[in-house]
Amino acid sequence: MKGERWEQVKELFAAALQREPGERSAFLREACGEDDALRSEVESLLSSYREDSFIETPAAESILEITQETQSGQRIGSLPGNP
Repeated sequence: MKGERWEQVKELFAAALQREPGERSAFLREACGEDDALRSEVESLLSSYREDSFIETPAAESILEITQETQSGQRIGSLPGNP
C-alpha cells in the first residue's frame, strides 16, 4: 500500500473510532464515496480492533492480580479448591 493511501486509511480509521460503533458504517459510506476498496480496508481494521486489548492493559494490573491470587493460597496453574 502506498504511503498516501495508508495515510488516508489511518485518518479514516481514527475518525471512525471517534464515532459510536453504530454510526461508523454510515460515516465510512459517506467518507469513502465510491472507493469500495478504501472502505473495505478501514472496515477490516475496525473489525479487528478491540478497545479492551490486552496490550492496552498495564502490565502492573496483571501482575497485581497474579500476586493477589498466589497470596490467597492459589498457585498459578492449579484449579480452584485444589491447591
